[in-house]
Amino acid sequence: KDISRIYGTRHLAAIGLTESTDALVIVISEERGTVGITQNGEIEIVHDANEMRQRLQAYLIDSQVEEAAK
Repeated sequence: KDISRIYGTRHLAAIGLTESTDALVIVISEERGTVGITQNGEIEIVHDANEMRQRLQAYLIDSQVEEAAK
């Protein structure tokens, strides 16, 4: 998989973890001062606390719906 060279080992580990599990991983870049959410092998930068809150709530709701469907 082609992954940008801007990501370090922490980001690559987060991406790898979410490729093989249903986890959502929050990654903090010390160098750039950014926060990213990694899910399903994809990473996206979160721009503010409100966006983080919305993304986490959506993830938790989706997880609950999936669990109830089992």
